[in-house]
Amino acid sequence: MRHPEAARTAETGAVRALLSLSLLLFLTQLAHAEAGDLDRREHGVLGHNKTYETPYIALGHRGSDPVVLVQACIHGDEIAGVPAVEWLIRNVSVKHGYLVLLPRMNALACAANKRFINIDLNRVFHTVKRGNQNSFYEYQLARDIYELVGSLGIEYVLTLHESWDRHSSKNSNKFGQTICYGVQPAPGYLKAWLSRLNGMASEPTQYFEPFYAPIPNSSTEVLVAGHRLKGGFCIEVWRGFSANIQTELHKRAVLSFLDTIGLQYVLTTR
Repeated sequence: MRHPEAARTAETGAVRALLSLSLLLFLTQLAHAEAGDLDRREHGVLGHNKTYETPYIALGHRGSDPVVLVQACIHGDEIAGVPAVEWLIRNVSVKHGYLVLLPRMNALACAANKRFINIDLNRVFHTVKRGNQNSFYEYQLARDIYELVGSLGIEYVLTLHESWDRHSSKNSNKFGQTICYGVQPAPGYLKAWLSRLNGMASEPTQYFEPFYAPIPNSSTEVLVAGHRLKGGFCIEVWRGFSANIQTELHKRAVLSFLDTIGLQYVLTTR
């Protein structure tokens, strides 16, 4: 006959084993849920089935602040930002916030390696509220991007550019190696962003400078004013650097901005 104490010990051990198994299963499910949650991504397209069809991808949770749009290749001959945004798509998972990535704003011009096809896309955004019926696709694409910013609740927009001319005290109307903005006073976090970004530079030639350069009809200015964004910037890398360095500078600028405004992410390998 089995001793009562031994029976109770066996029962206790079985219960503990069951509880341990249940806890293990719960933690495994939670880990999978968190991993899936961390890797949440949505695919979309502007101009579906139109000649200018333009894909984008969103990482994180819609409605979770901050909400950032990063876009490249508004000018088809400025392509260093494209691999930078594609790298972000492959290697960033958002923990808190919402990151929308548009690697080829002007896909047709980008494919042709031309600044624009019919008209400069960066100069037609001011027409979006007029119901412009111009047949050029750039007008409809500008309207689609404008509406996307509103529908997704974008708060900040970064547009990746390149410039042949480097900015300096003697060349102050040039854009290379600047973070351009068009509002006064400058956003309070700009100084902290530049400090973080320039701290990542491997040499002083890679430093960025702030540049107040309002261009009323540009896409960034129209988006900031029309949607009352918290911030809109053009990241201008200098074309005197190699293509690889230009792309790296764009990546650093975006990541340091996300760090500055508190969008939480992790870097992965894909």
